[in-house]
Amino acid sequence: MNNLNELRESFRLAFEVLLAHKMRSGLLVLGVAIGVTVLMGMVAVLSGLGAKIEQEITASDTPTITLSKFDFMTEGDPTADRIMARPEIEPEDAVALEKLCPSVDKAEFYYDSNRFQILFRGDQRTRPIAVNGGGSNVVYVYNLAFAEGRFFNDAEVLTRANVVVLGHGPAEDLFPNEDPIGKRVRIGSLHYEVVGVCAERKSIFGGLGENFALIPWTTFEKNVATRFDPRYVYMTVADGATVQQVEDEARAVMRMRHGLRPADKDDFALISADRVNDFVKQITGPIGLILLAMSSIGLTVGGIGVMNIMLVSVTERTREIGIRMALGAK
Repeated sequence: MNNLNELRESFRLAFEVLLAHKMRSGLLVLGVAIGVTVLMGMVAVLSGLGAKIEQEITASDTPTITLSKFDFMTEGDPTADRIMARPEIEPEDAVALEKLCPSVDKAEFYYDSNRFQILFRGDQRTRPIAVNGGGSNVVYVYNLAFAEGRFFNDAEVLTRANVVVLGHGPAEDLFPNEDPIGKRVRIGSLHYEVVGVCAERKSIFGGLGENFALIPWTTFEKNVATRFDPRYVYMTVADGATVQQVEDEARAVMRMRHGLRPADKDDFALISADRVNDFVKQITGPIGLILLAMSSIGLTVGGIGVMNIMLVSVTERTREIGIRMALGAK
């Protein structure tokens, strides 16, 4: 019973002190709240960003493996000269991979422009966008949906036709209130017929997003390409197969095509969504730790503020505490 009374008395005295020093009490609570809020907010932001990036990387319903000359996740000693000496990715590689790899559903050669261009239609113009070149199977690789029109076909690829498929962004810029199908836009000094407009799609990482234009890779090679434009082959996984099976089969085919001996290292790269995701985690992991450490400073500062306020409170009441102890208080 005595313990309960002492507890009640302690709470009563604490409450009286809080009311007597409203400013001090408010600053104490504010310091703790700021520190905890900053820490929790940083954890939430990092978790949400990581989940969003992973969702964007793996968003496609069709798993895709990319054959590239370069590997941005290369380990070891890939000197610049050694990398530049690697064989270029060729359209014939796509044909061979689709023919010789049972686990590959479709393989498509692709030019990825390393610069942005502005598209024109009369007085209308787009913001700077990527103009890339691909084959007819790119529609499956990127899982494209269309708001209007269609994708270019094999005949248009074969004849190097000046046709273009617009993303949602440039279509809105050039044709805000009209049907763009069959109309012509200018890319550089040449005009292209619009055959399709992709549906709106959002992407913060990888993929096409919505600000792009696609033309046949043969047309890109004829009108746009430079020797610095990266080349790729995109492969989709056949039903019942796995990404690992595609990688193993594609590696065997490409090593054979490049004449590599068993002891030779690959002079190409195979990149899957899982590898990209792992690479992103390698980058965001240390960054996350640094940000959490920085946010912990806010909590530490709040704790120091609380400690100082407690010290001031005890110092101010030293005389009162001495008198209470002299009268028998415990």
